[in-house]
Amino acid sequence: MHSTLAIDGMFCGGCAATVERALLGVPGVQSAAVSFISDAAVVEHDARVGIEDALSDRVGKLGYTARLLGDTGRQAASQTSRDRFQQQHLIRLCVAVGFGMWVMLASLVAFMGQVPAGRVSWGLALVTCLLAVPVIAYSGSGFYRMAWRSLRVRAPGMDAMISLAVLAASLISLANLWRGVPVVYVDAAVMLITFQLIARLTDFRVRRQANDAIRGLLELAPDRAWKLGAAGAAPESVLARDLAVGDHIICRPGERLAADGVVAKGRAALDASLLSGESEPVTVDCGDTVHAGTVVLDAPLTVRVTAAGGQRGIDALASEVRRLVVAKSALAKTVDRIARWILPTMLVAACSAAVLALAEGLGGNEAVSRALAVLVVTCPCALSLAIPLAVARTAAAARRLGAILRDPAVIEQARGLSTVLLDKTGTLTAGRPVIQQVVPQPGVSADAVLNMAAQAEQHSAHPLAKAICEAARQALPQRGGQHVECAGGGVIYQPADAPEIVVGSGAFLESRGIVLPPAAGGESTHVWVAEGQVLMGRIDLRDALRPGAAEALARLQEMGFATGILSGDRAAVVDALADSLGTESLSGMTPSDKNELIARRQARGERVVFVGDGLNDGPALAAADVGIAVSSATELARSASAVGLIRGGVERLPALLCLLALANRVLTQNLVWAVAYNAVLIPVAVLGGIDPLWAALAMAASTLSILLNSLRIRLMGDQGSVIAEQGIN
Repeated sequence: MHSTLAIDGMFCGGCAATVERALLGVPGVQSAAVSFISDAAVVEHDARVGIEDALSDRVGKLGYTARLLGDTGRQAASQTSRDRFQQQHLIRLCVAVGFGMWVMLASLVAFMGQVPAGRVSWGLALVTCLLAVPVIAYSGSGFYRMAWRSLRVRAPGMDAMISLAVLAASLISLANLWRGVPVVYVDAAVMLITFQLIARLTDFRVRRQANDAIRGLLELAPDRAWKLGAAGAAPESVLARDLAVGDHIICRPGERLAADGVVAKGRAALDASLLSGESEPVTVDCGDTVHAGTVVLDAPLTVRVTAAGGQRGIDALASEVRRLVVAKSALAKTVDRIARWILPTMLVAACSAAVLALAEGLGGNEAVSRALAVLVVTCPCALSLAIPLAVARTAAAARRLGAILRDPAVIEQARGLSTVLLDKTGTLTAGRPVIQQVVPQPGVSADAVLNMAAQAEQHSAHPLAKAICEAARQALPQRGGQHVECAGGGVIYQPADAPEIVVGSGAFLESRGIVLPPAAGGESTHVWVAEGQVLMGRIDLRDALRPGAAEALARLQEMGFATGILSGDRAAVVDALADSLGTESLSGMTPSDKNELIARRQARGERVVFVGDGLNDGPALAAADVGIAVSSATELARSASAVGLIRGGVERLPALLCLLALANRVLTQNLVWAVAYNAVLIPVAVLGGIDPLWAALAMAASTLSILLNSLRIRLMGDQGSVIAEQGIN
């Protein structure tokens, strides 16, 4: 079985790796995946009683707070602790930079041989060590705590490597001062701490946005519901999680349902587009099934609860999204494997360097110097910066293109993308109906039909009514009279001085004895208008295509992408749109259908981009290699996506996909260089070809090369339109 834990207190990828290793050590655990992005862990384990408490206790011993999530997936707020973490690390970095400049200046003077030997030289070494104390004791304290936590669960990571190198440099420097030898290595320790603080803050700031987005899951499902009690009693506001199967709740027009259930009383139109993708409202009556998250549009409904908090369809969507988000990318797993081998490699290489120096008869000082050089040069500063710097630059470039990276791992997934699948309602289209045409009867003007319908619909909250009223070309006269809204059918308006006006569906008008001609075409929604028993005309409404959508799809196809539309809407609507855009179409798809289709495409070797906006798109956005939410997307869609557009929609896709592909190449180059740096310099340091200071400088040079390579992404982002024109090859 699977359990999901909320983990509060994780502030870096090292934290997540340590928690994951600790969970794997609990008896009965078969697999564990921890995501720093979502502050969550998904654990597969046997059905042993009490194992969930053991998981929480195990994580608690590391200094984090863990608790079992209900299926609603709401996580406790930790905004204050995150702000405090960032503030503390900024202060530590300022201390490291401020004192580190003086440490490096003193070391440079000593290295250049400009200081007389004897007490002056020893005094300069002492001053260097004293200046390094704030950096080593305060700025590096976070690494030591994390190293201790990781060692307690036998999962040493990068913090343990940093702590080991700093400790060795500090102890050797103190030992030399005690013996009167003016040779210290605290400069290497200071540089190591400073560069790691920069890496940690860079990583934290980029990933924080993604974390905040994940924490917004299920915000569209209301926390409270109006529960009906005894006959004659007023409805009582209760927490949605306190509802039980069999309870009756009432949902008024404009409100969202808080639970899944069956309509016990009433008839109303529902906006279910967030769950199903169906752009048109759905009419429900007694006995029909309804789901949490849908909006009641035009009349109150009494619903008998069949699934409350934790068991609703929306909860299943959230759980599926969370499991997909927690899963690690292949590159992240590779970096984790490399990091696990660095520490033993570091220790073996340092010992080998010392033994080799002693075997050559070079004495203890040279043996210690070689060992320390190996420790410094092996510390994976460049490796730890390779991904955060590339991500930071890509995030900045993406913002200039109108997008936010919600999951930095999207850069790793952007290689070899081949297919772009798009949701229809709200993604390719505006997600709201607009008038396509007004078809009046002979002798009647189109303006008269439109204004007559708007006069009748002006008090309705129905989306079709709003579209009609917005399109009216003149101010509506205040004629008085009575408006009667018939749930799921239409509106009857009785002016004080004229025959009644009937506006609604064809079935509604025919039920009142009004004869209608056949309506051609099935891709539009038809609203009929009659005065008395006389038909005045028809208004056709359709979900409008977003500006630039057609051009964007054409450009994607030119770039070599296969494209397709996935929608829960009717086949006639989806097929008509797909034909106009020259792309594949799949209609009537549920959220699980979309997810399964993406999985099948991926199994065939396709690398899939999915673009969506609705609650029903959450699993597909998380399952795709790259999930992109448009600017008008719901909170769940934004949370599940790897990239969120903050301006515009699909028209930005070509430039954005080009940027991601180019950033992927830079990130790969960073990692190759970081690994090559260690592969080349470790043997050099073992053989004594580099001393600790030069090892620190080499480490800085490697880090600088990673930085400069990452800055290339900014130039690419500044030329986003040019990138789109050039393509990704």
